[in-house]
Amino acid sequence: MALTNAVVEAAEKRGKPYEIADADGLYLYVSATGSKSWRMKFRFRHKEKLLTFGPYPGVTLKAARGKRDDARALIRDNVDPSGVRKRAIEAERAAAMEEAKGTPFEEVARRWHALQAPRWAPVNGGGEVAEA
Repeated sequence: MALTNAVVEAAEKRGKPYEIADADGLYLYVSATGSKSWRMKFRFRHKEKLLTFGPYPGVTLKAARGKRDDARALIRDNVDPSGVRKRAIEAERAAAMEEAKGTPFEEVARRWHALQAPRWAPVNGGGEVAEA
């Protein structure tokens, strides 16, 4: 039986976490504290996996179903949806490393110092970057 917005809103905390199933692996997880989040169970290469789509009401029932459908499309294309975000981060990091090649060390060090300085007290080198 597919979920409705009324059922999702009416879900209240209990003594233990519980799940309310929707369809095709999507379910609403209700924690013992009463917070609600969308999750999806699926199998990929003979292993059971879990995706979390976000908290309700930040992610609506309609949006969660859309994310589930997107994940199922990736699975059909033999792509693990739980690894997509990780691969995107790795690609971004690799692009940054490639861009940094050939950059003088002093320039990299000054950029790093400028990013870190606001967190430091003046005694630790916070504030302005000293010019050489």
